[in-house]
Amino acid sequence: MEEKRYLDEDLEYALHLLNQPELLCVKEAVQWLDNPDHKELYYSLLAMRESILSNDKNKIDVKAEWKQFNTRHKVMPAKTSRHSFWWGAAAATIALLIAFSFLYIYDQDLTTEKVVVYTAIPEKTDVVLQTASGRSLNLSSQAAMKELEKAQTIDIKKDAISYLPAPSNDKTAEIHTLSTPQGKNFKVVLSDGTEVWMNAESRLRYPDQFFGNERIVELEGEAYFHVTNNKKQPFIVKTKTATTRVLGTKFNFRAYDYENTHVTLINGSVVVTESNSQQQVLLHPGEDIQIDKEHKITVNSVDIRSFIAWCDGYFYFKDVELSEIMRSIGRWYNLTVEFNDKDKTHLRFNFWARQDNGVEDVLQLLNQIGKVKAELKDNVIIVK
Repeated sequence: MEEKRYLDEDLEYALHLLNQPELLCVKEAVQWLDNPDHKELYYSLLAMRESILSNDKNKIDVKAEWKQFNTRHKVMPAKTSRHSFWWGAAAATIALLIAFSFLYIYDQDLTTEKVVVYTAIPEKTDVVLQTASGRSLNLSSQAAMKELEKAQTIDIKKDAISYLPAPSNDKTAEIHTLSTPQGKNFKVVLSDGTEVWMNAESRLRYPDQFFGNERIVELEGEAYFHVTNNKKQPFIVKTKTATTRVLGTKFNFRAYDYENTHVTLINGSVVVTESNSQQQVLLHPGEDIQIDKEHKITVNSVDIRSFIAWCDGYFYFKDVELSEIMRSIGRWYNLTVEFNDKDKTHLRFNFWARQDNGVEDVLQLLNQIGKVKAELKDNVIIVK
């Protein structure tokens, strides 16, 4: 594997973003993270932090932690930089990571009641596009791709489908439905230029062309939206529990049936309407609205990384109940998840892992935190 080298100023900037996550939506940070090497450095530092979290902070060998990090990511002093990351600065770096790292684990009275938090789907499926005629096309098949390539307004690639604007004299629209399976993300570019990244086990219903006064799509599951600005034609996302209305913005919408609903705003503004009470909430950048199963609404300032890291292929959770973490793991690998002790579903963790790692590696990282032990047996993840 080719050895990666980084300037010390890159390391400083990555640490700056880790310490102030609200800057992730700033244009400068977005452009910096567009560089694959910068993104890898950033998430590697996140991993380093989680490694620290799993140990006794009073017994951390700072020099060993830095040596392990620098073996994989060589840091070179920049010619124009006034700082050099020698041993002393390395110690300060890890001390900084420890300073803003938190691990919340709440002990509960133990019971022995078992509970299943996610059930695997028996049939392995692929990304499927259902057309207006009701025909279902498996987008992993060459036959389907060749058929779609014939359409003048559709551009199909391996992990994305794009809709082009129809000729001005064509005012007809068809409703398409795109479904993703467990363990796979997929990107859709709608005809107005809006980009939608769909998470695993999600469904998006949308017109192939937008006409009229509104742009309306329907979502089940989770998707990240980068909406093209159009003041004359608001963009509306409908789910069973809530509706969002935006002009042009970036936000994440999580609406799985078996979880609380979340809308997390990256930038711009969005109005969220709760479906039962019709209560409306205006979100600001860095805020998340949660709607629970009793329709209770909670708005908090959040670390947006924990809601959008999946777009970059990572599990990343900050102060999240273990049941939610395990559902995400079960959904990605299509494995049933069973807790031997129901109360342990409420334990709260910080957790980080790459989604392209095998499930055994992910469970091993989780077990290193302590408090629980997760193991894979007969295609079932058992949490003890």
